[in-house]
Amino acid sequence: MSDLDPINIVVFGSGAVGKSCITVQFTQARFIEDYDPTFEDQYTKFVVHDGIRYQFHIFDTSGEEFFETTRAPYIKTGNAFLIIYSIDDRYSFSAVERIYKTIIHVRGTDEIPMVICGNKCDLEKRRVVKTEEGEELCNRLKCPFFETSAKTYHNIHNAYHCLLDRYLELMKMKENKPNDDQEATNCKNPDKKDCILI
Repeated sequence: MSDLDPINIVVFGSGAVGKSCITVQFTQARFIEDYDPTFEDQYTKFVVHDGIRYQFHIFDTSGEEFFETTRAPYIKTGNAFLIIYSIDDRYSFSAVERIYKTIIHVRGTDEIPMVICGNKCDLEKRRVVKTEEGEELCNRLKCPFFETSAKTYHNIHNAYHCLLDRYLELMKMKENKPNDDQEATNCKNPDKKDCILI
């Protein structure tokens, strides 16, 4: 991969969970106090990972209700996904699994790089979603999990770089898989024990 090949990262989550704050903090190193929850924007960020420079195109989606029909274009074009909830908003936490399942449904596979973030961990006194609940959900969905704070930058860098790691791992796995033509050729021989159609 050249250092100019863009990786499309889509940020999903309910309204007011801090999607824009996380995105701006990561791309511009600043915390925004005021934002428009209906506003959608795109950001570019270059990151160096293991000595290689990657270009992120980050799509910050609006805080409107998550529907498959309105989010399908983002899901189809995204290479990796950051799903965010707020630790002081149980509804946003309950939406995480629905967003996760919608992404898998639209893409037709669960081999998709995703990271889940419980944001606003600086608001501990307002917490209604326990850390253990986030960990349990992510263990079940087999997704990396971070509690983050857009205000203090806690785990923002780690979450994005973990997402990049997941993306690169899946790309490597796909490169090592036999192509469809080879699989079809192998499966013409019924005696081959490794005849598997995927």
